[in-house]
Amino acid sequence: MVAKVSIVGVDDSVCPPDLVDISAVYPFVEWGVNLCPEHEQRPAFPSAEWLEELLEYSEDLRLRGILHGRWETDILDGNPLIREERPDIWNNFRWLQVDARKDQRKVFQAIEKYQDKIIIKVNKDPEFKANFLLPRDKIFSSFFYCGYSILDEDGDWLCQDIKPSFWVSVEGFRSNDNITMDLDKICKFLSKAEDFVTHDSLMRSLQHKTWRE
Repeated sequence: MVAKVSIVGVDDSVCPPDLVDISAVYPFVEWGVNLCPEHEQRPAFPSAEWLEELLEYSEDLRLRGILHGRWETDILDGNPLIREERPDIWNNFRWLQVDARKDQRKVFQAIEKYQDKIIIKVNKDPEFKANFLLPRDKIFSSFFYCGYSILDEDGDWLCQDIKPSFWVSVEGFRSNDNITMDLDKICKFLSKAEDFVTHDSLMRSLQHKTWRE
């Protein structure tokens, strides 16, 4: 069963108020934002101006940052400098994710210090079309996953009867131009996913703000 659905790649092609409206209908949705210190706007990567606007609505949104460039390298080296450089991002994003599939370096040192903030993406589960996403303290007790990362075309995978409940991170949802994010596709996906969201997860979504989960 699904605990949360995270849509990755929101950018300047969508308006943050529209994300708030969708979140009101589907309170279990989280918005994954690709973040890098250069802020060069391109598909799936927002501009600095758009990010500032997004942060104005952060109390009404669940936000997860996917770090790239130096910010990701810093955490892999065990030193999350983004915390000092961008406290607005650190404080308003519930999770910050790094990709440790190729190089883990000293990432566990960073996770140990900031167990409530950092998650890592690791290698694929051989049974499903997905990559494991590992959370905070569970990483030290045993390698239990908290979620999976998939592509939008793998949506049928949501109906798998997996226990305990997990959250799913989904990439894609581009229009035919491969530039604009298609909010209609997102809403259709969320509508389908809603049938698999656990009741307790839905109730928590309705009662708590983004970063309290």
